[in-house]
Amino acid sequence: MNPFAPIIEARNLTVRFGERTIFQNINFTVNRGDILVILGGSGCGKSTLLRTLTGLNTPTDGQVFIGGEDFTSAFGEDRIRLLRSFGILFQSGGLFASMSLAENVALPLQTYTNLSEQEIETMITIKLGSVGLDGFQEFLPSEISGGMKKRAGLARAMALDPEILFFDEPSAGLDPINSVSLDNLILNLNSALGTTMIVVTHELDSINKIAQKVIMLDRDAQGIIAMGTLEEVKNDTSNPRISHFFNRIAEE
Repeated sequence: MNPFAPIIEARNLTVRFGERTIFQNINFTVNRGDILVILGGSGCGKSTLLRTLTGLNTPTDGQVFIGGEDFTSAFGEDRIRLLRSFGILFQSGGLFASMSLAENVALPLQTYTNLSEQEIETMITIKLGSVGLDGFQEFLPSEISGGMKKRAGLARAMALDPEILFFDEPSAGLDPINSVSLDNLILNLNSALGTTMIVVTHELDSINKIAQKVIMLDRDAQGIIAMGTLEEVKNDTSNPRISHFFNRIAEE
């Protein structure tokens, strides 16, 4: 990857499902080390955009570049190499229920590296420790709380030391205390590791705490209606839907 290129770039990105257009002609870049929050009302395409950026959805048109390389058309070893550059924390945590937390974290290491069993055990301890779960290696997902499941999912997403972490509604289903704790963890990891974070959320408290850059999607506009720093977007008066979102004003 080109270290001087934006870590992520979307060029004329369009996604349609049948006759329904989710968004069209989206263009933006993400710089290394940024925390970018993708926000907007329900049905605006936030999670679809995240899935498209990570290759889980194929765009109808346009391209996604990772480190200056065309991820959309990459295949074989090139695609695997680019996939290894990011991790994803899914809304549910995405843990395998029949596997312990250690086994969940070990899975990408066993699949994509040649590390020895002892080296993998060391990595498991490091990754679970980094999210505050050292000592929970042998617990099953059913034996821990929702907040701990999110942290364990994050440990697995970090297993391969990715340059980019994607979060899909990380605060969903969490109580306010666990939500704040996860926000703090995101900030601490970004500060300590310089990892680029792409976060999909509609939670205002989280947005105000972690967002450095913001992209706001709108269902009716079928695309981006505002982007910039958090303060720039909050002060944007070009579209009433922006202020309505931040002030929680229902559309008439």
